[in-house]
Amino acid sequence: MNKWVNRILHVSIAVIAYGYLTYKLVTFDDYSTITAHFSSIDATQFLYLIACFLLFPINILAESVKWRYLLRDLVPLTLREAMRQVYCGAAGAFITPARVGDYPTRVTLIADRKVWIPAITLGFVGTAALSSLQIILGLPAALNSYSIKWYMYLVSAMFVFGYAFSPAICRRLRNRHFSDNVRNIVDTLATLDTPRLLYIMLLSALRYAVYCVQMILILRFCGVDLSIGTMLTDILAYYMLVSVTPSMPVADVGIRGSWAIVVFSQHTANIPAIAMASILLWVINAMMPMIVGTMIRKTNR
Repeated sequence: MNKWVNRILHVSIAVIAYGYLTYKLVTFDDYSTITAHFSSIDATQFLYLIACFLLFPINILAESVKWRYLLRDLVPLTLREAMRQVYCGAAGAFITPARVGDYPTRVTLIADRKVWIPAITLGFVGTAALSSLQIILGLPAALNSYSIKWYMYLVSAMFVFGYAFSPAICRRLRNRHFSDNVRNIVDTLATLDTPRLLYIMLLSALRYAVYCVQMILILRFCGVDLSIGTMLTDILAYYMLVSVTPSMPVADVGIRGSWAIVVFSQHTANIPAIAMASILLWVINAMMPMIVGTMIRKTNR
């Protein structure tokens, strides 16, 4: 029953996302402006696109440093090894709902299988840090601009509480009786302390900053003319909405494009440019690492 409910939920989200995206693009009646923009594009706008691509390896580097740091007590990794695992994880994330295949794919490159479950657990701690930032920073922006309901405050509080206090809670649960796998997860979380959590949050903040700058650059390239302040507020709200929306691989582009239109169309009518920007950013940050990760896995076989 749960399997069917999840499947219906994911299919419904995909239909709604692509339906809304298609509707907004079909009903847009000023494509001549878009054509004029790209026919008269100059070197400065191409620099926006190039800069967006150049930030991609910084994003991967920050994630690799975080992954290596998370696993430092489990298995020693060089930065090169950590980066290879991050790329392979991107390939696994690309084909799984909510990108849950990321860390299980990464650990397949680790020879010692005993550390797989602790490594996956720590990986999701890193994801929780980034998600917490997206919600904590994006929620005020969404509440200020789009009147999101008050219960989103509760969601934000739950993320903060879960990230900050889960290690302490797990330390208190260490004496309880659990299955071997659950015991492994609890013991792994119990090893985390405040300095480690703060450093993980700092690296996650760097990735988040890269995402925001990339979005600003790609919007400029596509011809979305908004002030930096307005654009940044919209970007924070956009990433928050994407992070709390259940996703699946086939729906990812539709979800991102639809939320981008919902958020940015409050301040600009250039719907195709908004959709194009979200899709280009998805290609850079999701498809490119997936392609590299697939090539790495083939060389390891």
